[in-house]
Amino acid sequence: MTVQEEWRKLRKAGPDMERGVLAAAFCEWTERFTAEDEGEDGGCFRHWRRLPEEVRQAKLRQAVTGGIPEMGPGPQIELALLTALFHVLRKGRCIISLAAISDRVLIRAAVRRFQDLDSVVLKSVGMLGEHTSLKFSDCLKAQIVIIDHYIFASLLRSNPEQLPGGLPVFFVEIDSCLYCNRLIFYERSVPRASGLIYKSELPVPAWAGNPAIFDAVQEMKKLGLELCGSYSYTDSFTAGETSKLLRDRVIGRVRGSRAIGFSAFTYRTSALRHAAVVRDVQKCEGNAIIVCLTETNVKEMQEALRKSGVEFTVTTVADDVGTALAMAKPERRRVIIYAGMPTSQTAPPPERMPGELFLAECYLTDNYQAKMIAMARRLMDCQQSPRLYYSLEDRLLAIYAQEGGFGRLFDVIEFTERYDPWRQIRRVLAKAMLRKLNRLRATLLDDNAPIPSMPLTGRGASRPERRPQASRGAQIEALCFCGSGKPFKECHGKRK
Repeated sequence: MTVQEEWRKLRKAGPDMERGVLAAAFCEWTERFTAEDEGEDGGCFRHWRRLPEEVRQAKLRQAVTGGIPEMGPGPQIELALLTALFHVLRKGRCIISLAAISDRVLIRAAVRRFQDLDSVVLKSVGMLGEHTSLKFSDCLKAQIVIIDHYIFASLLRSNPEQLPGGLPVFFVEIDSCLYCNRLIFYERSVPRASGLIYKSELPVPAWAGNPAIFDAVQEMKKLGLELCGSYSYTDSFTAGETSKLLRDRVIGRVRGSRAIGFSAFTYRTSALRHAAVVRDVQKCEGNAIIVCLTETNVKEMQEALRKSGVEFTVTTVADDVGTALAMAKPERRRVIIYAGMPTSQTAPPPERMPGELFLAECYLTDNYQAKMIAMARRLMDCQQSPRLYYSLEDRLLAIYAQEGGFGRLFDVIEFTERYDPWRQIRRVLAKAMLRKLNRLRATLLDDNAPIPSMPLTGRGASRPERRPQASRGAQIEALCFCGSGKPFKECHGKRK
């Protein structure tokens, strides 16, 4: 019996089979289905086949039975496609939601591959998948739809009738989708930013009912959507908050990753921080990715590297990082300043060269840092643990520095460093300051203080809807995502 004939047999019997029995038969069938791509450069499941068989089966079985597997820098898109096929057997349809740029070549290959599988139609909506101009309304008859999470969240608000109850939704990087981008901030029916609640405790926050703030996760629960997904790496705090959101909605739990250890260094001024980064980059023998988040930090880092004579490139596009590293040669390394969002699902280079990751700024949440570690390990053969460098002049630190009493710790650092060439005291106190920073934020940023995490102007714009006259012009009063402490409307949300 051919793979296609086995698929037709499963599809015919799937709706009447118990989930556990169907899952066992499906996992066995996928081994034969994906084996056709083993060793092929253009096969959509070639990276999946590089995993050991027992790992493949364990991760897939966990996903199709309702768990949330941790994939590290491994192939989440391939896992999402296979899990979507399983849900096609069960319920005839599945949505895959993306929060970051993914391997477009792989998705195009999957479209062609699924056409041979009893005409399973796979379509993509938005910029993060196959980069198409399709709308979700154009894909209502497709069995599998890959969609930008920001468009999906806007769809929940504008056209919830297009999402029937019980529809399975697979979230690639589930913590990024449901925790970091849980909220959508609107102004005059236009999505301006996505946002999060740093630490949630209340079932109904004070802003509930405000038309300017839309809670996408609560809307999914109201519609009765079946939530599932996977993640690369995440920290323990974000894992706990995500599991709290998914309580009574999924069988599995999101757990903190053990493989995201890093060294931390803290400095009084940004200039000292840049000097330390440049010094360590010069010592690095392989490729280097330097992560900068704010425009000011990018410019200062460029100037510091230029003065030191280090050749570098700057990009905000994740695909460009992979392309630059693929072109690197052993005798000529690449130094890349990356100022974009982390993604663990870009196309990896044919051969991973040695390299190191330098985080020259703190992310808004620690799970973004974990995603950046996964991205670096996907693109490079990382020789050492990542290094995080931050200063009290960073916007994210400045608003907490006085309350946290961080300034006096530098007196201890500067005194002991005369006798400590390995900077052990600086490392220990840097980690202690980060722990105190997280405790402060968990105390201050509760349900009634939602914070924007990413501007959405020009992303997933929903169809403008009519609203009562009294609710028009609602203002976004949450703090800005950059950590300046100013309201979003007075900072990055200000119209230019």
